[in-house]
Amino acid sequence: MTGPDVIQFVDSIAASPTVRLDLNDDTRWWCREFQALPPRLRYSVSNNAMSDGAYVSSSAYDGRTLTLTLDLVASSQDINAEELQKLARELDRDTNLIRYQPNGATKPVFFKTSRADFADLFDQQAALAVRRLTIDIPAEPFALGLRESISVGTVSNDPAAANGCYVDVTGVIGDVAAEPVITFGTDTAAGETLILATLPEPSASLPVAVQAESMTLGTDTTNPGGAADAAMSGSGTTNYRRTSFATSASLSTRLSWSSSTLAERDALTGTWRVLAAVRLSNNTTTVQIQPAWAGDSLAAYHYGGLVTPVKTANRQLIDLGLVTFGTISDLPGGVNLSLSAQRDSGTGTLDWDFILFVPAVDSQARMSGDTFNTVDVPAANAYATKPTAADRWTASGYTAGTAQVTGGFPRLRPNVTTRLYWTTYAADPVLFGAYDKTKTATVTVNYQPRYQFVRPVAS
Repeated sequence: MTGPDVIQFVDSIAASPTVRLDLNDDTRWWCREFQALPPRLRYSVSNNAMSDGAYVSSSAYDGRTLTLTLDLVASSQDINAEELQKLARELDRDTNLIRYQPNGATKPVFFKTSRADFADLFDQQAALAVRRLTIDIPAEPFALGLRESISVGTVSNDPAAANGCYVDVTGVIGDVAAEPVITFGTDTAAGETLILATLPEPSASLPVAVQAESMTLGTDTTNPGGAADAAMSGSGTTNYRRTSFATSASLSTRLSWSSSTLAERDALTGTWRVLAAVRLSNNTTTVQIQPAWAGDSLAAYHYGGLVTPVKTANRQLIDLGLVTFGTISDLPGGVNLSLSAQRDSGTGTLDWDFILFVPAVDSQARMSGDTFNTVDVPAANAYATKPTAADRWTASGYTAGTAQVTGGFPRLRPNVTTRLYWTTYAADPVLFGAYDKTKTATVTVNYQPRYQFVRPVAS
């Protein structure tokens, strides 16, 4: 690229956007100085006199201000006034975009700006109409690059399948975490709930799910025998375990599990949402399930609340709440998880399929409501696009229905692998049917990389 730095108000983030005003065209506008100090972090800090230093509990980037010093030179006062009015109108927009590309840089960045005013204006007496002015423009923290797209692959609701309940996203570029628009090749239908979570740099030893057939059997819990059940995850000689409540209907440990290696133990250090895939034998039996967990076999267990599955014979996914495994130094013997159950009424049995560990510390969102296939993090929304599975940049529009979202939207960190957890299930398994292990979705990630200031050619 030859010529002056590109500093322009444009209509969109695109390779060839419409330029509304060029602030450095070397004809009427010259930019003497362009200051875009990268955003500073704000910290929440706690400390006391009992220990040295301080604990940073949270941090977030502040906004930024773009400061431009401009010369406006025209052959007449009328032309000068016209150009000045163009600038005033651009500054008065509620939101705007400035494209910035230093001379010699291969790729531009775009600053999203807010309404601004003139910080200073000097009217110089000369044969030509000359004005020198300074403008301070509030902007979002990061400069945005042109849109990138990643075809991630197919994720499955069956943890025993390839990419079971997760896909790994790699190749994200930028300086800081990106806000993606994620599309799925299969709709999440009305009445279904989607759980979406992220975990940066997952350990190769991290279990996503634990099959019930690999857990230790407790009271009245057995292998029912026979061939694998097609509705359940896994394969082999019976791919689930059954609690009969034959000798005890009171709250008792039915299944338990311990990490098998130090690497697996270390990978599980932290906070997780534990989900369990279960099935009652009829729709008249009431049971309650309670999780318990500990850092090692000698430590005291922590107990979660009692959770009641819906009274249905359909396979269902239930939320057992948050489980926190302590720091590595607290876990000399590994992590332990047990599942207790009691039968309050009826004569049915309880089948256990698997438990799912979903990270709760980076980001985790739960979405339900209308049919949707797109999770739009920049817009903090989830919706259905037209055509199906198109993203918001290319879709002709999207349907009016949107999903209700609770929790934090996922972000994708650059230059690392980010694990994207995905599972969808019927919010009411009586009305909308069983938790279907055959459901899959083809995942595509679109995003605009975010930069502190300028963009390298490759990343």
